[in-house]
Amino acid sequence: MNLVEVAHLSLSSAERTVLSDCSLTIRPGERVGLVGRSGSGKTALAHALLGYTRQGLVRVGGTVRVADHDPFSPAGARRVRGRLAAYLPQDCASALPAEHRVGWVLDRAARRSGAGRAELTSLRTDALERMGLPAELARAFPHQISGGQAQRVALAAALAQGAELVVLDEPTSGLDTRATENLVHLLTTAAGHAAMLVVSHDLDVVDRLTHRRIVLSRGTLTDDAVDGLGGGARPDVPRRRVAAVPAPRAPEGETFVLRAEGVRGGPGADPVLRGASLTLGAGESVAVMGASGAGKTTLARALAGTLEPSGGRLWLDGTPQPWPVAGRTAADRLLVAHVDQDSRAALNPRETVGAALERARRAAVRGGLVPPPVAELLSAVSLPPGAADRRPGELSGGERQRANLARAVAAGPRVLLCDEVTASLDGATEREVLDMLAKLREERGLAVLLITHSAAVAATAGRRLELVDGTLVADDTQPRPPGSRWAAEPGPSGAHEEAVPQADDA
Repeated sequence: MNLVEVAHLSLSSAERTVLSDCSLTIRPGERVGLVGRSGSGKTALAHALLGYTRQGLVRVGGTVRVADHDPFSPAGARRVRGRLAAYLPQDCASALPAEHRVGWVLDRAARRSGAGRAELTSLRTDALERMGLPAELARAFPHQISGGQAQRVALAAALAQGAELVVLDEPTSGLDTRATENLVHLLTTAAGHAAMLVVSHDLDVVDRLTHRRIVLSRGTLTDDAVDGLGGGARPDVPRRRVAAVPAPRAPEGETFVLRAEGVRGGPGADPVLRGASLTLGAGESVAVMGASGAGKTTLARALAGTLEPSGGRLWLDGTPQPWPVAGRTAADRLLVAHVDQDSRAALNPRETVGAALERARRAAVRGGLVPPPVAELLSAVSLPPGAADRRPGELSGGERQRANLARAVAAGPRVLLCDEVTASLDGATEREVLDMLAKLREERGLAVLLITHSAAVAATAGRRLELVDGTLVADDTQPRPPGSRWAAEPGPSGAHEEAVPQADDA
């Protein structure tokens, strides 16, 4: 008997067919990989296994059964959701209950599996240990942990509840190479007899985790390959850490668009940032890599002004700035735009994409800029014109991330902070987004900070840094494009950053 049976399932929105006559079976303990281009309907199919359709979608035909329960019926939904099946979304950080600590999440999952109160403490500790997470993380709230940590917490909860089916939507998105390897190992050894549906753009991860692979193309399931899907293992690029050296000085007559010195702090008692320093010049692209939980997202939020560090200094266009964005002038607030890795939390769920873009455009106009029209902004991030009329809940994870990027660009910033901005995209769409960023750097002098775990994405930057033990150091094995202007010279305050070659060394 099959654990999952999907027969002739069709889902439609007002403007398009999302799934058309899709049929799928999963046997008990079987692991199936689901791949396809961004926006092809993968998440919609994954949601359907739990009887859920996002806002704007309607089931127009077909049936779904999980262990012979209909998840679209009230009784079946109660039986399937959180018991027979567990769903791990792309944005795990926003999916965890913000008002509860990590320990509460794990305890609730254990109770669903029938565990008694006396067992909860040991089960919680074991669950965190299996995920490679420290026991003290149980006291943290979701906003105090990184995206990679949130993903592992959600997986720990899914396994703790004893689900027969685990649906993983981009499980390795936002994880570094080592964390990805650890997660693959955990899923192949610690998941027991649970069946899995693994939705991913990483074909190597899918092939290593699953028994078979199916492809969703234009709303239809097929066994054929999809051109331009990309994916595969993250390139294992050899990297050598080097000691921090004095920060580069801006070329004579120029000012760094952004300069941060000695950034310290972060959520929790043990600060993840311990004196990180960074500079960005007009039109420059810098990649920041590091292990999951190293503090990359904390650094981005500090620079954006949404998290106040305990120490350090910040300059924008050569002018000293307070860390909280609320303390900056109206004009200075537009200088930095942040594309957070948690795209669901970044967008107003009640506001259409078009309204969000128009609001950002109006802010740019007030600042004396001439932003592109909404249709052009959507096209630049490979979204159709109809996306303007949709709300975030009506978009896939990859579409939502691109809408978030378009909104950031619409405000006309001088600095763009991109936190895993391509993690939810297929290979072809990733290249389109990176090409768009390169065009903006060339045409507008936009400075771009790419926070990423992908060596391929980092390779597109002029400099590559690594966050190690709370400080930024250079990766001098990264090839740099010719004509680099940024020289390693003592900064005016003696701050420490990274070694950067002279132009004739590139």
